[in-house]
Amino acid sequence: MDRNLPAEVLIKRKTKFISGLILTAGLLVALTILLRNLTVESVHVNSVMIAKVDEGEMLITFTAAGKVVPLYEEAVISPVSSRILRILHQPGQWVEKGSKLLEIDIDSQQFEYERLKTEYEQTRNQHQRLEIDILKKEAQAWHNHQLLVKKIETLRIEHEHEQYLLSIGGISMDRVNKLTTELSTAKLELENSNQQLAYSKKITVLELESLKLNLNIHGNRLKEMEMLLTRARLEAPLSGTVSFLLNQPGASVAPGEVVARISDLSSYQVEAVVGDSYANQLLVGQEVLVRTGRDELKGQVAHIAPSVQEGVLNFGILLQDASHPKLRPNMKVEIRVVVTHIENAERIRIGEFYKGPGQYDLFVVNGNTAQKRKVRLGGASFSHIEVISGLNPNERVITSNMNSYSQTDKIGVKGNRDRVTGE
Repeated sequence: MDRNLPAEVLIKRKTKFISGLILTAGLLVALTILLRNLTVESVHVNSVMIAKVDEGEMLITFTAAGKVVPLYEEAVISPVSSRILRILHQPGQWVEKGSKLLEIDIDSQQFEYERLKTEYEQTRNQHQRLEIDILKKEAQAWHNHQLLVKKIETLRIEHEHEQYLLSIGGISMDRVNKLTTELSTAKLELENSNQQLAYSKKITVLELESLKLNLNIHGNRLKEMEMLLTRARLEAPLSGTVSFLLNQPGASVAPGEVVARISDLSSYQVEAVVGDSYANQLLVGQEVLVRTGRDELKGQVAHIAPSVQEGVLNFGILLQDASHPKLRPNMKVEIRVVVTHIENAERIRIGEFYKGPGQYDLFVVNGNTAQKRKVRLGGASFSHIEVISGLNPNERVITSNMNSYSQTDKIGVKGNRDRVTGE
């Protein structure tokens, strides 16, 4: 029959077991720390970027993205619905202003033009005939008016003469009364003639204006068709390079469709976009730096889109050297929009870790170790970042991406400990 062990023995055994577990766990932790110190916790100076804190001029900027485009570019647009008959040039070719690029089917438009031209000529001839008729009627009315004026003058003279004869007893009163009646009637006719002549002039003006308006309507239709046929010739609007061409014979084109683009590749501008968070800091005329490879070009903001679209704001940049030899169409460029200048700023060279102003955990090199420190950084240019706080002049800091050491506060540094990248 088994006997129960005394309580003291059980407690001693349990204590011994727990102590063993604790000792084993401690050894494992120590071994892990030792292994990490031997492998992960050290970096070689040749494998990281190291910058020294110095003082100097800073351009505080924010980043934008951009694309190089020709400064002068025009689209050639089909004014009619048609189909392509012939391709006269190819993309990449240089063309002179006025060179025909494509030939499209415009037979129906040409027929319509001839019809409108005939209609215009008929209307113009009709206008001329009606104008002559109207002027003839007006001239006849004026002639009749003048005859009536002369008749009244003759009757007046004759009436005065008859009154004289009546006064000396040469004629009877009946003769004088008759002339008096004829003169009064003629005066009434003259008054009516004056009114008719005034009405006739107003009617003549209205009829001529109506004829002129009708003729202008037909003339404008003809001019519009002439302009449409001219645009349908699809000629180069400027001398330059064919950057795009719809080179598919037989393909259909719709009214308003772009069939070609002509670009002047001797000078360029930049189309840029920036996040909406910087929209309030962007101004027309603002200084801009554009990076093309190792070259840095100066420019200024030329225009800004009126509103933010899908979280970004579009703007255009004019370059001081728009004909720089490194510029190419559709080249992607990095842009720095200058916010302000600082004469004596504490700064470090820019590194891949930098994502914008804010607080960072950076490793500050001191001898053969690098200690993590919280550092507040400001704006940046292409080459430097402004140090707000957390670093002192002449201190050296690792500017490589150190995300793999996010759980480590201190690392070892191997190699030439005085090395500074870029010096």
